[in-house]
Amino acid sequence: MILKAAGLTVNGDICTAGVFLTSATTANINGEIKEGNTSGGMVVLHDMLKNKYFTSNSIQYTGNYFYDEMNANINESMYVSGKAVFTGSVALNAALGAEKDINISGGNINANNSVLYSESGDIELRCGQVSISGLVYAPYGTVIITADNININGTIIAESVVIDCTSWANINYNSSIAQMIGGIENSGEEDEGKIEDKEQEEEKENDETVIVDDKTDTDKDGIADVYEERLGTDPNNADTDGDSLSDGYELLYGFTNPLSADEDGDGVNDSDEDFDGDGLTDYQESIYNTYSIVADTDEDGLTDGEEITYGTNPLDTDTD
Repeated sequence: MILKAAGLTVNGDICTAGVFLTSATTANINGEIKEGNTSGGMVVLHDMLKNKYFTSNSIQYTGNYFYDEMNANINESMYVSGKAVFTGSVALNAALGAEKDINISGGNINANNSVLYSESGDIELRCGQVSISGLVYAPYGTVIITADNININGTIIAESVVIDCTSWANINYNSSIAQMIGGIENSGEEDEGKIEDKEQEEEKENDETVIVDDKTDTDKDGIADVYEERLGTDPNNADTDGDSLSDGYELLYGFTNPLSADEDGDGVNDSDEDFDGDGLTDYQESIYNTYSIVADTDEDGLTDGEEITYGTNPLDTDTD
């Protein structure tokens, strides 16, 4: 889990099977950071979400769905059998689900008591302002949220999570979402005494604030030494696995393993791969600071490779 922001406030627990990383100058975490937690596995919510939100009474679209108007107002639950792509601002007051990817970009998103659900793909929100109250669920994919300001009152569940905020990111516990998820995990078997003990434990944890303030980065790879020690990477070597990609790039932009030079085991060095098919190798992507799993980093309709060919900036939607 990666959280990049100028400032970060989390009121609640952070749980990841891997390592939690943040580059925030100020990070206030009022809760517990649980790393390497794989005992419970992925929370399975498919049947519950489909039975609750995506019944025959919901709006159903076959194939891919594209919406490029200025504003989209979704007040009834909607499910797309392909991928759902919205270009512009989205006001979501219901559940939005898709069998594949969900992409929202080019405006703001305001989601109230809502659900964003990708059954087998990724959820990418690249907006100016992101305000979500509810659940974001992509159990087999990546949730990427890029915005100037981010406010989330709820829960994000995904195989990996990347939050990139230029200003302040606020993420808060939402009791109604927690109860919904907890009901699935525990199947209603917790007795009243256990629930009370759990609530008392959470109150105690939330009284403790964790301040992440050690930013020493000996090898200048963009990952603080304190995180490198937890990841198992070498704080004195910017490229631990020797694949010509810095540990920081692999974690923050490439989403590859900084401990393996050939993550997918296909015999090709990670730096020579083109995972997003934009015409740039991962090494070239690292030079331009573009994402190696997103073909169009700045979401301007031109792939990163095309922008380099044309001489435009792949990080700026309006180079001139």
